[in-house]
Amino acid sequence: SLVIRLSLDNMPEQRRRVFELSRHENLSNDQIAKQLGISKNTVRVHLYTALKELKGLIAIFCLFFMAE
Repeated sequence: SLVIRLSLDNMPEQRRRVFELSRHENLSNDQIAKQLGISKNTVRVHLYTALKELKGLIAIFCLFFMAE
């Protein structure tokens, strides 16, 4: 959706890459960590933060359109 794409476009590069590898390419956290040369914990933090941002943006988007 447009909302998700805009949110991803505004994320820091590495967070966006981690999210895309996880959700679009279905890689495990371990695979992502190895591919990007970062720790599994860093992958978990990036995914947690990305999902938190997306959920917040979707909630705002829903409230805005339900208020009309």
